[in-house]
Amino acid sequence: MQSYFDCFSGVAGDMLVGALLDAGAPFEVLRQCIDSMQFDVAIRSERRLVQGINSTKFIVEPGQVQPVRHLSAILEIIDRALAPDAVKTKAKEIFEQLAGAEACVHGVPAEQIHFHEIGAVDTIVDIVGTLLCLHELKITSFHSSPLPWNTGYVTISHGKYPLPAPATAILLKDVPVFGSSCDQELVTPTGAAILTGICSSFGPLPTSTLRAIGYGAGTLTRSDGVPNLLRVIISDDSALAQPPTEPVGVIETQIDDMNPEFFTHLYDLIQRESSILDLFTTPVYMKKNRPGVLISVIVRPHDIEQVASLILSHSTSLGVRTRIETRYFLKRSQFSVDTPWGPVRIKSAHLPDGRLRNKPEFEDCRDIAVKQDISLAEVYDFVNKKI
Repeated sequence: MQSYFDCFSGVAGDMLVGALLDAGAPFEVLRQCIDSMQFDVAIRSERRLVQGINSTKFIVEPGQVQPVRHLSAILEIIDRALAPDAVKTKAKEIFEQLAGAEACVHGVPAEQIHFHEIGAVDTIVDIVGTLLCLHELKITSFHSSPLPWNTGYVTISHGKYPLPAPATAILLKDVPVFGSSCDQELVTPTGAAILTGICSSFGPLPTSTLRAIGYGAGTLTRSDGVPNLLRVIISDDSALAQPPTEPVGVIETQIDDMNPEFFTHLYDLIQRESSILDLFTTPVYMKKNRPGVLISVIVRPHDIEQVASLILSHSTSLGVRTRIETRYFLKRSQFSVDTPWGPVRIKSAHLPDGRLRNKPEFEDCRDIAVKQDISLAEVYDFVNKKI
């Protein structure tokens, strides 16, 4: 199953949870999870009619006195949650992302950030609640529409800031946005962190079969008449037999006259380019029957010129060939599982029939095996049983 967040009126944490509850996520499971974290908060949901649209409003009711929390305290609260490891791990990653954005704004280490707005109990509930609802709905693929970038100002603990708030603006880096003349805060830091933390794409609704639609009510009454709602679309993509495609650039050259020691340096330079998709070499025999190496690099089409120039500058090649090809690819996602030796990242490939193919990250498993002086097979066996 996949989810698509239609953020025509922005996104906030309570809107995400409300929309997922409206789409069928079980409230009682959510309540038990929040209670298990053992901090002073209560939750409830109620039906709301927003400009004629039936929706769910998710409400967090914190206790009278709430401390200002640092990141470490928030991570401890999340660890107490009655929730799957993948939910807790992703929730902690999202809070670390929030801390990083705030730290960038204020010019201090993330560990020193005092979580005011984003450290409030409702934000902890919103992040854990969203991830738990997605888990309960068995959603494994996450997508969103572009997000509004609006005008105006917001007043927070540090003073009056332009919209989007500076931390939100940082979180929206590399995310498609569209201009909005609404002078109210449409995208909150919490909403931005959740979506950028889980969504693999921001664009049109992927081809799929719709199964459920939910509306989550926000707290605003918009000045421009647009209903303050978030719509989530739950759909089934398991019937799609053909995986998606994309264009890629292929760069090739063969070399038979370069010091073999220089290849290591060349490969390091190529792999530093974050744009490359793959790099491999093939032993070949050249036209004078000399042994040589065929270098093949796969990149995004717009990066062909840059990588080709790098190869020509740092090898003995006198020319490279380039072409555009089409590749079929599987959607991918990542989560972590906890082990007695520390977290291990899991790479998931989304197969055309809807199944997941999970694989532990080799580097994480190898590091544990070396540090703990245990066999790599033992680490893999433990992790595979967890997933």
